[in-house]
Amino acid sequence: GGETTAAYALPIGDRTLCAYLTWDAATTPDELNAAREVLESIRGQPFGQDGIRINFTLPAGWDTA
Repeated sequence: GGETTAAYALPIGDRTLCAYLTWDAATTPDELNAAREVLESIRGQPFGQDGIRINFTLPAGWDTA
């Protein structure tokens, strides 16, 4: 309990992708801002008949392993 979730609508072609960001009281403002920057960097395009190709940027410091 105690989490907060925000939904973001991302237009992709004639569709809308819904992305959710969830955080809790232990999340620092810097962590939340970094996560929001990633969401705002998302770019997508239709792929095939039913797919979506997604690209996004991870700022320095994100663990991608």
